[in-house]
Amino acid sequence: MDLDSGSGLLLIALGAILALGPLTKGICRRLGTPVSVGYIVLGLILGSVIGPADAASIPIFSGTFSALAQLGVVALLFRVGLRSHTSELL
Repeated sequence: MDLDSGSGLLLIALGAILALGPLTKGICRRLGTPVSVGYIVLGLILGSVIGPADAASIPIFSGTFSALAQLGVVALLFRVGLRSHTSELL
């Protein structure tokens, strides 16, 4: 597999996500904000640095990011469902 500069940038971004994830979690806990808000902000920051065209131009990464995005949405909805109380909603 031949790696060009776009895929190198994406690999750096994935490494940044793995490195900054626990740091974001610690900062959010100290500030008293939900961790999911910190992860969303981290994704927005890294997304603006990488740019949307870079991830879509490499087929290997576009499929991976699509699958991870779908898993993230399912996990977020599952977490919201666990924290909601139907008696309070009614």
